[in-house]
Amino acid sequence: RRRIFKMAPLHHHFELGGWPEFTVIVRFWIIAGLAAALGLGLFYAEFLSKGGPPV
Repeated sequence: RRRIFKMAPLHHHFELGGWPEFTVIVRFWIIAGLAAALGLGLFYAEFLSKGGPPV
């Protein structure tokens, strides 16, 4: 049986793959920021489609 990841938690998998710890941290922060922006964008789009704030 073959493992998908070399080690858990996930950031250790990338460190074992040769990525420096700083690179892993920065890339995870970028991904988290993009995911947060996407979530806020979806929330705002639904908010506007419902008619916006009450008047």
